[in-house]
Amino acid sequence: MFSREYSNLLGYSSQNTLGNRLPKQAWGNCYATEAAKHTLNHGFNQLHLKEIFGKAHAENIGSINVLEKIGMQFIKEATEDNCPIKVFLAINPLQ
Repeated sequence: MFSREYSNLLGYSSQNTLGNRLPKQAWGNCYATEAAKHTLNHGFNQLHLKEIFGKAHAENIGSINVLEKIGMQFIKEATEDNCPIKVFLAINPLQ
């Protein structure tokens, strides 16, 4: 996800994990929610993935809210790069 307005890379997705890195001035504009919705749709409908994971730093309430808003379910707490994270999961409803 790239923003012309902010001239910045705003997000990424890998094989079955999504995430974002929004500049502070982009917060609150629904960019993360819209990108996450499209990523789930693409992953499930085009790539036929069975599941997609979402990760957020444990203290990042905004990112956690995005994952919940798009229907992902919290599955566990973990540590990644010495940082506490929350892991969410969406299962493809078509499979």
